Amino acid sequence: MPFVKKYISLLLLVVLQALLIQTVRAQDKMNIVRSDMSRINAKLGTMMNYNPLYEHKGNYLTADSGYLYKNEIGQEFFEAFGNVVITQPSGTLIYADHLHYDASAQLAKLTGNVKMEDRNSVLTTNYLTYNLRSKIGTYTGGGRIISQNDTITSRNAYYFENTGDAYFRHKVVVRTPSVKVFTDTMRYNGITKNTYFFGPTNIKGQ
Repeated sequence: MPFVKKYISLLLLVVLQALLIQTVRAQDKMNIVRSDMSRINAKLGTMMNYNPLYEHKGNYLTADSGYLYKNEIGQEFFEAFGNVVITQPSGTLIYADHLHYDASAQLAKLTGNVKMEDRNSVLTTNYLTYNLRSKIGTYTGGGRIISQNDTITSRNAYYFENTGDAYFRHKVVVRTPSVKVFTDTMRYNGITKNTYFFGPTNIKGQ
């Protein structure tokens, strides 16, 4: 009898885990709102949608074309090509030529003419990794952030949209109407306009 009870308990646990996994996957699922045209790619086994609009957890993703696919464990991904636009509930807009989106992690990898616009600044780069859940963006191949009259360029940057903080590393140059600053590591807040320098810094008046 104890063996039977133990077996039933294990069976219930397995069923509950399976239901939990199904629930999580349902929440991660991307929803197609519209598409002008669809075509099956027999080679890839995917449905290519043209001028699609997808919704995922309040975010909207559009492009000239794109398709959804799943990996071997059922996680969903979205590949989008041409005139990619991500619109977030906060009003933040992200543009790019190509998007690889991991729906479960809400992680977007954007390449080619990337531009992100929020209420405080405009970020441009050619490669941006951006988490739509945490609202943290990263570039490591060079980029620029413009906030009102301030322009900051650097090799690497980490941008936190919720706080307005940005951390810059390597070949950092700050240009304002009055000064030009050269440094290696810097923190800048687009809301307060406060700037913090770490390491050797060269400030030149304009």
